[in-house]
Amino acid sequence: MDNLKLDEISQPVKTALGWHLIQVNERREKDLSSESLRQRVKESLLKQKTEIRFNDWVKTLREGAHVEIWLYERLMKRLPNLIITSGDPAGIGLDLCVMLAFKKFLANITIIGNKDAILSELGN
Repeated sequence: MDNLKLDEISQPVKTALGWHLIQVNERREKDLSSESLRQRVKESLLKQKTEIRFNDWVKTLREGAHVEIWLYERLMKRLPNLIITSGDPAGIGLDLCVMLAFKKFLANITIIGNKDAILSELGN
């Protein structure tokens, strides 16, 4: 490519990806001045220092964090118990009992009622 003039097209070039034609559209001068090199080194060092500080900060956060992993059984023991009755006089009705049984609550739910009536309501 260094031998090609602007807008000149190369002879076919074979690579691992197949055959190619190369055209030079423009040339850029590579800035190798000491000021440019100094700036690149400065940016690289700043990036390294930033990564080190960030990693130290994350490590500090992790060391100070309190994490508990709850097993389902352990969680269920700590939840309140909600007991619902479907029948009269204080019941809420079979339809609401069945609907509540499929909702997600932060409580253990127990439904008290006639088993056959509840199963029949599930079929509806």
